[in-house]
Amino acid sequence: MKNTLLYLLLLSSGVAMAQEIIIPDAYFKQKLLLADVTNNIAKDSSGDSVKIDANGDGIITQQEVEDIRGLNIQSSEIQSLAGIEYFTDLRSLNCNQNFITTLDVTALADLRELHCELNGMTTLNVLGLQDLRVINCSSNGLTVLNVTGLEYLESLTCNNNELTTLDLNSNINLSYLGCYSNNLETIFLKNGKNETFDDANWMENGALRYICADESQVATMVAAVPNTVQVNSYCSYEPGGIYNKITGTIKLDLNNDGCDNADIAMPSLKLKISNGLYQDEIFTRPNGTYTFYVGTGDYLITPEFENPYFTVPVAEIIYFPLLNNTTIPLNFCVHAEGVHPDIEVIMAPVTNARPGFDAIYKIVYKNKGNQIIEQGSVTCVWDSSRLGFVDMVPEADVIEPDTYTWLYNDLKPFESREILMTLNVNSPTDTPAVNIGDILPFTMTTVPVTDDIPADNNFALNQVVVGSMDPNIITCIQGENTPATNIGEYLHYIVNFENTGTAPASFVVVQQDINPDEFDVTTLQLINSSHGVASRLNNNRVEFRFENINLGVADHGNILYKIKTKKSLKQGDRVTNTANIYFDYNFPIVTNDANTQFGVLGLEEHTIDKSIKIYPNPVKDKVTISAESILQSIQLYDIQGRLLQTVLENNTTTVIDLTRRASGIYFLKVTTDRGIKVEKIVRE
Repeated sequence: MKNTLLYLLLLSSGVAMAQEIIIPDAYFKQKLLLADVTNNIAKDSSGDSVKIDANGDGIITQQEVEDIRGLNIQSSEIQSLAGIEYFTDLRSLNCNQNFITTLDVTALADLRELHCELNGMTTLNVLGLQDLRVINCSSNGLTVLNVTGLEYLESLTCNNNELTTLDLNSNINLSYLGCYSNNLETIFLKNGKNETFDDANWMENGALRYICADESQVATMVAAVPNTVQVNSYCSYEPGGIYNKITGTIKLDLNNDGCDNADIAMPSLKLKISNGLYQDEIFTRPNGTYTFYVGTGDYLITPEFENPYFTVPVAEIIYFPLLNNTTIPLNFCVHAEGVHPDIEVIMAPVTNARPGFDAIYKIVYKNKGNQIIEQGSVTCVWDSSRLGFVDMVPEADVIEPDTYTWLYNDLKPFESREILMTLNVNSPTDTPAVNIGDILPFTMTTVPVTDDIPADNNFALNQVVVGSMDPNIITCIQGENTPATNIGEYLHYIVNFENTGTAPASFVVVQQDINPDEFDVTTLQLINSSHGVASRLNNNRVEFRFENINLGVADHGNILYKIKTKKSLKQGDRVTNTANIYFDYNFPIVTNDANTQFGVLGLEEHTIDKSIKIYPNPVKDKVTISAESILQSIQLYDIQGRLLQTVLENNTTTVIDLTRRASGIYFLKVTTDRGIKVEKIVRE
């Protein structure tokens, strides 16, 4: 009885060891049965040709395929590779020139090379094959090819398919790409690797419109592709490939008891990183956190404060011996140096002011000092006869004619708050009328005014009324002209953007190249943004990245910052700023040039028209301007050289109403078709 049981067990074991592999496709099975030492159909672990059906019984068993490392089954009229999943030690598979429409090789965990071109294939699944080095799937009908996570993939050839996108960002060892003759619209190549390309990739993909590349590749790629293709590195904030990371939080220790969760996070604080050869600057996020992406070597990180109100311990030098995705935390605990209350207030236009339309404004007040401001107020004064109230958030606490006041409490260091205000601009038929070229003056004041820098407790906005709406625009809030005394001081800029496309924008990037001859790039300070933003300043390029903004169709956003001009500028010099605004994978929208000239009234050299007469002077209410020539424009300036009003004319006589102007000294700049005249007038 025992002998019988032992025999049955051995028989059962033998059957299991020789378990047959079911191969439904007759052509596939026939090809496997033809494998022999005299052909190259099958290779073993030594690279030698072998016979798969070792016993010649016409059956392929699991035991017989255990040592098969290579299969060459091309040109065999095969329609299905069902059963290939049992070749678990397979390293190389060549199934070119068959009729395979669907191929799933995910069970072949050790596969290194896959050649499956010329099949009419519509589906290919290679996910999870971490050891895969080579894929050639050209001349099929693939509409999707997912190679995400194939870290060791070195060569991908997928020519002559119907692909519309390729995401190769995770293929950090890719050295060759061939993808011509597809329907490609987007290619993502930000993987930290300098690939070799076939130029036909770009010439034979007529629908291609966007390539995301590593920063080091962008210039080369731009030169290689048609000018209809946009190339940049903005598809992700993180760099491609393998990198190291320094990350941390910056907090203010007001109680001098060490930083903990109760202490104040410091948003929009500039940080500089340097390793002697490389330097980069970023601003902390709204929650006070930061991240630097670096390579190998020593790195020193230093907080850069606008004013000397703070101190930090000496920063450690962070050392990375290897490039291996290491993250090192580095937090900063900042201490107040002395007692320095310091508030600033800014008012910026979010939209243009047009006659008869609503205009939106943003008021930002920020605590730049090192003390909590327990109580304060912000006041805005404007001409309510020409601007009608529509809406504001939050509502004003005190409302008086032409004056709105907001009260605030417990404004923390580095904290900023904003007020959004919508006003309706009078039309040319209203009384008083508002016309194109008119100036809408606003005055901002914040209390307390007795702080370290009282000059920025007041702010003036003189907005020029225009006739058209430009949703993507950069504005210098100081205007087109500013006194020469402002040379070397801050100019404030707001970049407004709107999604004018037909779908939400997942990310937006505002990029600017700052002219170092005109601006001191090191002084740039981020003041406010409409959405969470990651900001970077490298050399003379500043980038404001709104990651995952998902900006809806017709939705708006903006970035507000300030930067000092060079002290070497002279009266009459002009500075210019422009911006490129990227919405997802589209070509950037290039904004207008924001030009600002330094000098009293912004005068240029012109012929003086001696026929111009301005009377009465002094004036109580209305002043008359006449000339023998044709009047073209009249501009009113205050004593500080700020443009208050522009009137366009085509007559020899006109009248300017100064009834609503405060008593004091003004300047009138009159331009005719023969020249100009500037005259000081006194409003009684």
